[in-house]
Amino acid sequence: MRPLSAAGALLAAAVLSPAFLPAHAAPAKLHVGSGVREALATGERVRVLVGRRDTGAGTATRPAGLEVVRSLSSGRILSGWLSPAGLAGLERDESIGAVVLDRVVHPAGQVGVAQIGADQLLAAGVTGAGRTIAIVDTGIDLFHPDFSANASGGSRIVGGWNFADGNADVYDCDGHGTSVAGVAAGAQGIAPQASIVALKVFGARDGCKGALASDVLAAVDWALERREELGIDVLNVSLADDRVRAGFCDSEDPVSARLFARARAEGLAVVAASGNSGQLASLSWPACHSDVVSVGMVYSAGQGPNSWDGANECSDPVTGPDVIPCVSNGGPALSILAPGVRWVAPTAGGGRHTSFSGTSAAAPAAAASLLLSRQVAPFADPVLSADFLRLTGVPVTSNRTGTTTPRVDVGAAFVSASPFNGPCERVAASGTSRGAVVCRTVITALVGKVSSLAVALSLERPRLAGLTTLLTGPDGTTVRLLDGPALVGSVFREVIGRTVESDEPLSLFAGRPAAGTWTLRVEDGDDPAESRLTSWALVIEPEAPLPARPAEPPTRLLPTITRNAGIYGSFFTTDLVLFNPDDRASADVTLSFLPSGRSHDIAATVNLSLPPLSTRVLDDVVGNAFRTTGFGPVHVSAPQDVVVASRTETTKAGGGSYGLLVPAVGPEGAIGALDPSAWLAPISRPGVSRVNAGFVEITGAPASVELLVRDRRGSVKGRLTVDLDAFESRQINDVHRSAAVAATPEDLFEFRVLSGSGRVVAWATAIDNGSNDGLLDTASRLRRDAYLPAAARSRGRFGSHFRTDLKLANPWPSPVNLRVSYYPSKGDGPFQLILSLGAWETHLFEDALSSLFGLSDDSAGALRLTVLGEAPGIVASSRTHTEGSSKSCGFAVSVLENAEAVAGERIALTFLSSSAGTRTNLGFLETLGAVTRVRVSLLDVAGARLAVRELLLGRYEAVQWNDVFAEMGATPRENASALVEVLDGGAVIAHAIRVDNLTNDASFLPGRVLSPTLPRPLAAR
Repeated sequence: MRPLSAAGALLAAAVLSPAFLPAHAAPAKLHVGSGVREALATGERVRVLVGRRDTGAGTATRPAGLEVVRSLSSGRILSGWLSPAGLAGLERDESIGAVVLDRVVHPAGQVGVAQIGADQLLAAGVTGAGRTIAIVDTGIDLFHPDFSANASGGSRIVGGWNFADGNADVYDCDGHGTSVAGVAAGAQGIAPQASIVALKVFGARDGCKGALASDVLAAVDWALERREELGIDVLNVSLADDRVRAGFCDSEDPVSARLFARARAEGLAVVAASGNSGQLASLSWPACHSDVVSVGMVYSAGQGPNSWDGANECSDPVTGPDVIPCVSNGGPALSILAPGVRWVAPTAGGGRHTSFSGTSAAAPAAAASLLLSRQVAPFADPVLSADFLRLTGVPVTSNRTGTTTPRVDVGAAFVSASPFNGPCERVAASGTSRGAVVCRTVITALVGKVSSLAVALSLERPRLAGLTTLLTGPDGTTVRLLDGPALVGSVFREVIGRTVESDEPLSLFAGRPAAGTWTLRVEDGDDPAESRLTSWALVIEPEAPLPARPAEPPTRLLPTITRNAGIYGSFFTTDLVLFNPDDRASADVTLSFLPSGRSHDIAATVNLSLPPLSTRVLDDVVGNAFRTTGFGPVHVSAPQDVVVASRTETTKAGGGSYGLLVPAVGPEGAIGALDPSAWLAPISRPGVSRVNAGFVEITGAPASVELLVRDRRGSVKGRLTVDLDAFESRQINDVHRSAAVAATPEDLFEFRVLSGSGRVVAWATAIDNGSNDGLLDTASRLRRDAYLPAAARSRGRFGSHFRTDLKLANPWPSPVNLRVSYYPSKGDGPFQLILSLGAWETHLFEDALSSLFGLSDDSAGALRLTVLGEAPGIVASSRTHTEGSSKSCGFAVSVLENAEAVAGERIALTFLSSSAGTRTNLGFLETLGAVTRVRVSLLDVAGARLAVRELLLGRYEAVQWNDVFAEMGATPRENASALVEVLDGGAVIAHAIRVDNLTNDASFLPGRVLSPTLPRPLAAR
């Protein structure tokens, strides 16, 4: 799915008012935290945290009576010494919202990879590589071998700071931080290839015995400011103060709550130990905050009776897997449990020990599990990621209280369908209806009927007994989840259907549609201060897809989709989109997935129906629709005009994605033993990128295929052969390494079927090692006249600078002359030149608009490639990309033939999106040399027209609309489609380019001509 931002996933306005006071407090009154007045009454100065109401001009001035030691969060939070007289000054200062004590925290205490399923992710290649966990603690042993240390220091320790002493010395002053980091990311930890940032909050002030809350908050603030630079995805705090709270402590400490809310809004997951006070229903700070993931502990194995020493001495007469130790704090506000006893953890000085136990050990186990989960499914809201682990966790019941809490099982999350949530709004009471918070989510990724479901719900309310909660499915079925439960306290944080039973059985949803709009209604009366919803999420397990044996070639083929780990920390998933452009009839579609490496004659099959003009988005289609993992082709059975497209992507820590659109291929794209060779010209950079190749048989017969690697002069320098059974697919990772040859930029791949009656589609994907961004080209025959509809040498948004590389090859024993025509989207043109390619020559033209045409920045348009003379054709490919410091990203532009629509025809486009994370550009090119009118209709997923606009194209004119929603004056949408109607004049090619705003990576999607006339050679038009 495409989860909403943190602000959209909960009732943000109800969490903290603009003055970040409780919603019912008078906004002008200063919030004075517990203990502040009492401490000042002694006449001594007190260390405090001060929070401002806003970030206006007042943040530049320092409040009278406060000796500021540290400024956090761009001046929103101040830490310092407050005098008795200073409190009165703060109460008169309208810019100040709250003052609380700067509390002291201590290590939360001093086992379990297989117990929580992390071994399954490690075996699948999900190891935390490419992501970073920040450890707020006593420091770290920089030279410990468990962190891949070498003579110059720990190679996986990528940064840090000492907040206690104000310097860069992060060496461990106690050993606790090293052990915490080892559980999370040591050699035997949960995420053994994750990078580590050491944020030291203990120091020389008191001999490494305690840390100030302000130093902890400064560490969180530091991590937020450097999150993208260091790839920080999760922050662990295995620290706790000496107090406990029965509910959430946001209203008690709104200063800290504001920073943790900011961390959530910006996508940083904060995990904290619940504390080791043996409290049955209370948590320590900072675990008590609603936006922090609080973690208690369980045993991993039986060890006989066990006693716990310390101030809260207690004994467990019985131990065993998932028994909760008596010392672990718990209660209704607790998020999750994790193994916390007898971890084998590194110690400062280079050794290991087996006695690291406590919620200090459980928290990094949960934090690293969260990091692995977010490597697979990086939801924008980290609390949704935590709720996902709660929804898929193992219910563990306390033998002391009888309450149940999920124990993390990241392996179960790995194979689960996605969680879903959505925005919430407050609905006032009307008639007999009570006031309520109403939340909705629209699910399109699941196919078929509901098998089972569970709901994670977290809220705070002064009195839980009057709480009523309802869930309504797409077909109108409504189930009462809660009806005045007999609960005490102020916090309800449960998984309905897992840790507590619903009032009416959730099985009432079984057999009913999974896709559609789901609505959660939390009734809380008329007073908006009565209830505060902090998170909700829904996991639905759909019925299993049907196994089916492919019987005939598909009408169309998606060569490869995936849910699979790659190298360099990548984890690839595929989103699939279907668009029915028919405005009168529904379209029935069958999708069959044949995972590579498994029984290739049995496919997971799903059926769905597309209403007229509707768009269906199947996010993470392998996991959600086909309910499996791996990679392979999808056979599509659908009416000819249905548009089928897919985007395979990998995400980065901090948000954003790198990916490629994989176009659907018709049966005509396959070749057999009697056909001429097909060709691939992947654009790659030796040393900084790699090239994979794939093959799939589509007719149900065996075939033997060969891939030749040719150098720039056509000589064969590498050869690979693959035998395919009926409908089988195979992939060769890193072709050059597999063929034991050196890669060069001018390499050309020849693909041919040697024997067998099968027909095969081949493709190649060039992948950047730094970004894991891919460029996919399907094998094609030689072309005499074709278009590259998008080429650029221009600056984009967010610091991007795009340029186009063009690769041309002449796999023919005679030279060929080629006319290259450039049609700019603005300014004079077109431009033309003649190129000559020698016999078997391959040439890469880097920055083609500059190297071929001498154009400067701010140039964009289309290229036409026309072979002169009798040569059978050329091979062409292009890559438009932007460079970063150690990586690049971009998109392959399809070389199009017979892709024009003439008067009376239409072009369909999908995968259009405009949001904070993405933008979509549309491009048009007139190709027949006549003034042409087109009409563009933008459609939402249900087929409703969002906007309509006409465009007049001059002869051979190229036009690009940047951000089609803004261009057409339409409200931004996550997913939409478009129809381009050619009204009169010449012929038009249309395409879409979808750009990720956070990474500047783009994906190219050519338009599909609907109900086309008979193909005509371009040169004859």
